[in-house]
Amino acid sequence: MHVSALGDIIARIHVKPRIRSATVVPRPGEEGRRGARTERSLPGRTRRQPRPVLLTVVVADDPWKSELSVGIDGNKGVLHYSGEGTPPNGVDSENPAPSNSSPVIYYYVSADTEFPANAEIPFSTVEAAVVEYLTTEGEQPAAVDWQTTM
Repeated sequence: MHVSALGDIIARIHVKPRIRSATVVPRPGEEGRRGARTERSLPGRTRRQPRPVLLTVVVADDPWKSELSVGIDGNKGVLHYSGEGTPPNGVDSENPAPSNSSPVIYYYVSADTEFPANAEIPFSTVEAAVVEYLTTEGEQPAAVDWQTTM
């Protein structure tokens, strides 16, 4: 994958269209029938809270060298790096000024992954770290503060 395409991929994941509300309209001939649908707004039923997603990035030429897990949740995200020179469980991103008081959860397919409360960082930092990871052939991004994964 070319790094220039990375921004497009992240943008597609980052900016998902969301259903704000829906209107149910009766079918022709159903007006006035018992049980017929009537026009009404369903804002509470159609709103879905987007779940924080987690994806894995590796360098295609050497996928066993290192791995960068990238979590995206709107304007923030998390990172987990494991590779040469890291502790056995890898390292997580660290925010010196955390906005959470409890651990955060990101979802990879149907599995949930817990990160420390101070692991969420701005999305712009997440994006810069992914670009750095790919352009340095899988080296640990220096643009991020890291903490040992427990």
